[in-house]
Amino acid sequence: MTLTLISTIGGATSNAYASEATITALLEGRPGSSAWTTASVPTREQAIVGATMRLEQESYAGYRASELQRLKWPRSGCYTDDGYLYSSAAMPTPLVQATAELALSLVVNPDLLDLSGLAQFESLSVGPISLTTRASALYANALPASVLSLLKGLSTSGPGMTKLVRG
Repeated sequence: MTLTLISTIGGATSNAYASEATITALLEGRPGSSAWTTASVPTREQAIVGATMRLEQESYAGYRASELQRLKWPRSGCYTDDGYLYSSAAMPTPLVQATAELALSLVVNPDLLDLSGLAQFESLSVGPISLTTRASALYANALPASVLSLLKGLSTSGPGMTKLVRG
């Protein structure tokens, strides 16, 4: 089955916050970007969709711009760090950058977010039962620090984030 990346802003069938071309342009010349440029386009698209789906698990300020959109972005009522309202008709630059960072991380390490089943173990013995958990399993599904930093002004979840609730 072939994956089709759909990055229509506010689309009912969208599965990505940005196109492959946009992510590739953002990563161009960045340290470590050679892994991205040498990966096939289908691999890059799969990483972008995977990154988007992981970012969809976060809680964000404001609310979805339309009830018909599939993804959590674009949003209304979300402000920049300096008090400007993000457009509800566009993806915020930090979100697109976070998608790029996470997609690159997934190309470099495809198991980054998927430590289910036996992938979470370094070694496994049956008799007399011995398990060694991978160090990375302790951080399964955790976002890289660079991604968390980019989401800081957008997300209401994660380390150091405080969720504000109006009464």
